[in-house]
Amino acid sequence: MKTTVRLRFVWFALLLSATLFTGCKKENVDPVAPADLADRVAGTYKYAELSSNGQTLPADETNLKGTITISRQTATTVRMVFAISLKNGNPFLDDTFDDVEVSETGNEILYEVDGQTFARGKGNAISINGRDSANKAFTLTAKK
Repeated sequence: MKTTVRLRFVWFALLLSATLFTGCKKENVDPVAPADLADRVAGTYKYAELSSNGQTLPADETNLKGTITISRQTATTVRMVFAISLKNGNPFLDDTFDDVEVSETGNEILYEVDGQTFARGKGNAISINGRDSANKAFTLTAKK
């Protein structure tokens, strides 16, 4: 009789233990909210290539060097600091723009100032459209 009671107690203890261990699960902490668009595009982008007259050249085949730094101002605006210069140190694109509006269309990010789109981003790259001192159109691409 004592053996039967003891056996029942052991089974009860095992069942209770199994229930406690399997019933307890780690509480999921609220997942981190996805960053807003300005946070996602913020960072330093290194000059990677230059396109002009239908020709695209990698950075090491051009006379340019530098970075573009993007920092968040609000959820939909950023500050862009262009520090692109000639390899001899003379400035090429050396300017700062505040309140650049960022928006997302599909998988492309648009950068606008006063309603004019001057740059587009995709993945970890940003492409800036501009004109040089000879009024020739160019596209400068930089990568994070």
